Amino acid sequence: MKRIAFFIILGAVFLVVGSGSYWIGRDRALEASASRGVIGANTAPPTDTLAEPLESRPSTELALLKEKLKLSYTNCPSAEHDWILRGQTAAILSTMTTAELKALLDELVAHLKKRSRVSLDDPNGVLVRDILREWCRKDPVAACTASIDGFQLAAGRIAAFQDWLLREPRAVERWMNSGGDAVPAELRKAWLAERVKSDPYDAIQQLTKLTPDQREASLLEWSISFALLPGERKALLDAVRDDPAMMKKCAGKIAGALADRSVEEAYQFVDSLKLDESAATSLDDGIFIKWAMRDPQEAFAAWAAQKQDRLPEFFLHAMSSWSMNSPGAEQAIKWLDSVQPGQAKEKIQVYFIERLTSGDRYRQALAMGIAMENREEGKRQVQRTVAVWKEKFPGDEKEWAQILQEGGMKVE
Repeated sequence: MKRIAFFIILGAVFLVVGSGSYWIGRDRALEASASRGVIGANTAPPTDTLAEPLESRPSTELALLKEKLKLSYTNCPSAEHDWILRGQTAAILSTMTTAELKALLDELVAHLKKRSRVSLDDPNGVLVRDILREWCRKDPVAACTASIDGFQLAAGRIAAFQDWLLREPRAVERWMNSGGDAVPAELRKAWLAERVKSDPYDAIQQLTKLTPDQREASLLEWSISFALLPGERKALLDAVRDDPAMMKKCAGKIAGALADRSVEEAYQFVDSLKLDESAATSLDDGIFIKWAMRDPQEAFAAWAAQKQDRLPEFFLHAMSSWSMNSPGAEQAIKWLDSVQPGQAKEKIQVYFIERLTSGDRYRQALAMGIAMENREEGKRQVQRTVAVWKEKFPGDEKEWAQILQEGGMKVE
């Protein structure tokens, strides 16, 4: 019985292993074609730069190989995550010349361009990325400078470049320093994203080689990364000090990141910049909104205690997040009693009345409208609330009429 059980288990293992193979694994002609190169590494891509094969394949054999590669990806339900398939493909692609790789790539790109929409997990797109990676192992500069349009295809080039960067960082650095305008801007941006980790000062200086949009995107990303690093943070801000708009954007990212750790520290950082009043106020508003979204009771209480008559930018948006549901709504309504009378409080009251009315909380909306210091505005809000209430629940007239009578307000 033990021997029978053993053979049953062994047979099951062979069945599972066999079911993982696709066209490439099953086709003898394809295996023979792949045997020219390094076929043993069929579970992981090669890690070293590959040598160019000595000769090209006959055209008929190459056509068959291309077709089998395309079919194997098309027929795979999840090519992007099928590492056996992609490992076998990498071994086969390693036996192809750069000219053969480029020809296959051009065919696939031309096919993809005819389609209106291509997703990142499209089988042909996955094969394109694998071809680019193998081409980059043989001739990285040619692969990285190939003309490729479209987000999905550009992402493949970025992946191939990052593979090269991981494999040969010094070679990439030499190319970046000597390649000039031939280096695609998005690859230089990707390189600087790594460079900034080891030499932030040099990376900041090299930002001038990027397009304006890419330079801004990098600066904003790095602002967050440098927020808790005083030295690097200062170097970045020094680099943009002559550009007030960029300075404000970077400082805002830094202040926001600091606020996640300490609101007080974030406010102190803004004070240390000695910006003009308008810019400093805008940054302070950003800190407050981040604080209010995280801890509304504390943040709004602190704002009310300052007795200001100006609402920070996006104040009502943050309040909406707080007062959307209980217990936030009840807390916010009670908090209103601590806000000093004025235009700011009036705006908050109008906002609350609109929110309460839209949520069928008419009694609270009427009570707030009746209590408004600005009687004229209060009456307008009460009339609006009654109109909505009457339309939606016409049988409730006695109820809202009694509330108005007790509040000493008449509605025409």
